[in-house]
Amino acid sequence: MKKIIKTAAVIGGAAELFASAYLFLYAFYREKISLPANRKEEPPSKEWQIFLEKSREGEEWMKTQKTEQITILSEEGLRLTGTMLWAEKDTGSTVIAVHGYRGNAIRDFAGSARFYHDMGYNLLMIHDRAHGDSEGKWIGFGWKDKEDIRRWCEYLVDRAQGNTQIALLGVSMGGAAVMMASGDDLPSQVKCIIEDCGYSSVWDQLWHAYPRNCRFPKRLTMYLASGMNKLVNGFFFGEASSVRQLKKNKRPVLFIHGGADDFV
Repeated sequence: MKKIIKTAAVIGGAAELFASAYLFLYAFYREKISLPANRKEEPPSKEWQIFLEKSREGEEWMKTQKTEQITILSEEGLRLTGTMLWAEKDTGSTVIAVHGYRGNAIRDFAGSARFYHDMGYNLLMIHDRAHGDSEGKWIGFGWKDKEDIRRWCEYLVDRAQGNTQIALLGVSMGGAAVMMASGDDLPSQVKCIIEDCGYSSVWDQLWHAYPRNCRFPKRLTMYLASGMNKLVNGFFFGEASSVRQLKKNKRPVLFIHGGADDFV
């Protein structure tokens, strides 16, 4: 009987580790891990279709504009890329736009690029680590990206020899990233922040998005996955808090959130 109990415990523990590893890899690994085949995909909403159409129109418009591909290095030496859409007359003011989870910098901001362009801003659409043309195996979920945002700001300040003004703009994971960056030692040239539907912390977001049909203990699975992320990606889920970072922020922030958003 003891042998049966011991065997069952070992099997249960292995299954729990597998579930935690699956959660971690599904959320953080660059190469997307497929969900079980019986998961039903929701048809695209009317609003999403409108967004995609505006993005396609914006991408076509951007092809006729002056753009530049820019590359910098992260603190770990990852090659990070961005696309700069230059204003017709450079005023020295630049919006750094940070896309969402598994998103695309051009697609996420193509629909609004002309708005900033017409107002006289340069628009730097950065590709987060582990996204687009940027290097990296592990998604930063905003916490690692905040360090990269600081380096992008420093790049712009150095390029303009200090004569520049910067606004940070982020959507979804990018919204969390710019909030998380707000509490760090950013250059004084960063004047304001716009965050659109960012989450309060990585722990809160993953807890909220945790699969409802998963039969493994939610809290234990989360803690184990968080430990795996610490070993591989350098931080626990609970460390990555927009709320705690905002408490240290001294810059004005525009918060944009919709009451019908049931995901973030």
